[in-house]
Amino acid sequence: MRLRSQWLMVLLLIPGVARILPAASSPYVFTPSGIGIDDSAALRNALITYRQVQINGSDIQIDQPIDLDDTNGIPLDGLVLEPTASFTTVTVHTKITRNPNNCGDTSRAPFTFEGKYTPGSYLTSASNVGDTTITAQDPAAIAHTTFRVGDYIYINDTQVCIPPAGSPSCPSLGPADGTAELRQVTAIASGAQAQTLNLALDRPLRRAHSPYIIVAHCNVIKSVIFRNLGFTTDYDPSSPSVGPFAPIHLHLALNAQLIGITTRNWAGLGGPWLDGGGRENIIRSSFAAGLATISQPPPGTPCAPILNAWGIAAEGQEDTSIIDSGASYFNAGVVITYSYGTKAFNSTVSFARSDGLAVVHDFKGFPSINSGFVGGTVFGGGVGAYVGICQGCTVSVDIVSAHSGIAVAGSYNGHTTTGTTLGGSVVSPSSYGIGLAQDASGAIPSTGTSINTLTACGVRNRFVTLNSSFIPVAPLSTGQTASYSTGSIFTNLCL
Repeated sequence: MRLRSQWLMVLLLIPGVARILPAASSPYVFTPSGIGIDDSAALRNALITYRQVQINGSDIQIDQPIDLDDTNGIPLDGLVLEPTASFTTVTVHTKITRNPNNCGDTSRAPFTFEGKYTPGSYLTSASNVGDTTITAQDPAAIAHTTFRVGDYIYINDTQVCIPPAGSPSCPSLGPADGTAELRQVTAIASGAQAQTLNLALDRPLRRAHSPYIIVAHCNVIKSVIFRNLGFTTDYDPSSPSVGPFAPIHLHLALNAQLIGITTRNWAGLGGPWLDGGGRENIIRSSFAAGLATISQPPPGTPCAPILNAWGIAAEGQEDTSIIDSGASYFNAGVVITYSYGTKAFNSTVSFARSDGLAVVHDFKGFPSINSGFVGGTVFGGGVGAYVGICQGCTVSVDIVSAHSGIAVAGSYNGHTTTGTTLGGSVVSPSSYGIGLAQDASGAIPSTGTSINTLTACGVRNRFVTLNSSFIPVAPLSTGQTASYSTGSIFTNLCL
């Protein structure tokens, strides 16, 4: 998530692909029909036709998800959606609800891009960090569309395909949720083994990958900008409903910018959400406000237990940034999951029910790497900051009056937390200041945690070990030098 020009017309010249955006001398002005009148279809048509659209009104109603591709499935690259100069923000009202037959349906959002994943193939040999070529089974040999130069591929660690004996195929070749790398194919050559292909990639790998993991086809969306949009579900607490997945939900976005995106009275699962495979995106000056009070939905209400889960979310991202943004009254305020080189700067989070900030792994334990939080404040709520399975991750923020300060996980499913750096401060926690997880034997699986956090010696349970439920159990001994080290700011407080 690096800073880019806010106005960008894109001409893509990819071998085998020519995608030329329509010329536009000025943005198209879209006048909303009024609150309660659904403008979903009309706005989608305007975005397809003009790509750069300004909304001339303070409110707009969007009651059906707007897919960010055209009628032929071509992504709306270069899209810009914002208010006209007459309005500082536009409030997007929505009656979209979660899919009762699939509560994890990410497309249930006012603006959505799903990536058009299609079955591809699998790795026939392991790959390593820094590799610029992978070897995969030719999809054509297993009745799928083969790879071409210019294709984007999704190398997915959590979906494994081991073909039955004597067969090149396997039951599923589609991607699953979880850790992956997005790469573009720049050249193709025959592999050393029959019916395999060597695929040259547009950039080196940043993770190692095992044989037989999925390599799927996918589409990306490039250089889209959403600016100064506020979202509300007009939630009625006396009659709980389960709102959208998120206001804006983008898979496989490259160089996207979500600027000044807010929610209020929001009954959705999350706030602005960048999902798997995204690279070099930005969320900036955005704030998600959940519901301060959530009524218990009636038994049997579809998707009811999941409201206001993640305020700002960067999931499966690479080199993405979250800048001057935050959340209140979500289960977790700002969340970075199984990402690489992805950080949040100057976050502001209050009253998170579980974790103010969280940098975590996927469901199989594949870690986030070189990611975390720099600057900002967490006030109140549960754990101020949670470091899940992570490698080289950072938390340097100020945590005030939370239940506990910073919790660092140990290990999960064979993956271990290593090289965590903790800074900032923890003030007035009601439970503990810094906690490192321990396993059933009492050992601390995480290694190389560097602690230089301003945490007053008088704080109750200033430095503790944690069991699997993250409950403080005992002061940490000084014999765990492989597990952690303390800097002068942390240490000198208790001399």
